Amino acid sequence: RFVPRDPFTTYATYDDILRGEQYPPVSTARNKGWSATFDWDLNDALALKIIAAEHTISGQYSHDQDESPLPLFNVWGTVESEESSLEARLSGTAFNDRFEWTAGAFFWDANQQNGGRVSLTYYQLPFLVFDTDDHNEAENKGLYFHSITSLTDRLSLTAGLRTSDDEKVFT
Repeated sequence: RFVPRDPFTTYATYDDILRGEQYPPVSTARNKGWSATFDWDLNDALALKIIAAEHTISGQYSHDQDESPLPLFNVWGTVESEESSLEARLSGTAFNDRFEWTAGAFFWDANQQNGGRVSLTYYQLPFLVFDTDDHNEAENKGLYFHSITSLTDRLSLTAGLRTSDDEKVFT
């Protein structure tokens, strides 16, 4: 009954008639970001690379999940996110270029906020209507080392180590 002939038509109303609310039919996202890479050849056998980046997004969205005129499942929300990262790599060669190595450090930081309303009021269960106000702070720090040793012209040994520390706080 609620399947339209035109695939670009919907019966979604974004209305919650049982609670007297209407959710705006929106889907917006504003993104900003930048990244930069700096490469330095320190000498013939040693190079330094630094990579930095930052990204922000903000917007809001709504969705009438069932796409029918009935208020079965409506969602409206906002999203805000800020992320930044920094990486430094030192690379080199030794032993007549038979040993290649890279050592580095990485840092990533994020602060994210999601809010809004979830409504399944059609089912008349009060716990199925709730506001969201989720906050997430995350951080990752890592150190790594990678090497390739040419044992012969056709055989090499690859080895590496990485350690990471993740912190996440979600409320």
